Amino acid sequence: MNKLVAVLKKILIDMLMNETMKKDIVKSLNKKMDFPMLNEKLEAELIEAVVDATFEGMTEALKKKK
Repeated sequence: MNKLVAVLKKILIDMLMNETMKKDIVKSLNKKMDFPMLNEKLEAELIEAVVDATFEGMTEALKKKK
């Protein structure tokens, strides 16, 4: 694998796994989404779980060598 690509993937992974970035994304999504049956706390927990799963999937995909 090209060294530049490997370095760029590592930088991207580090950015994604940043707790501040995750909190900002969850907060932004929570403002845009409304689940009428859930209170704000449960909405945030649901969105955070989806963001976590998405980041994990993206991280795994980026770590694969192609």
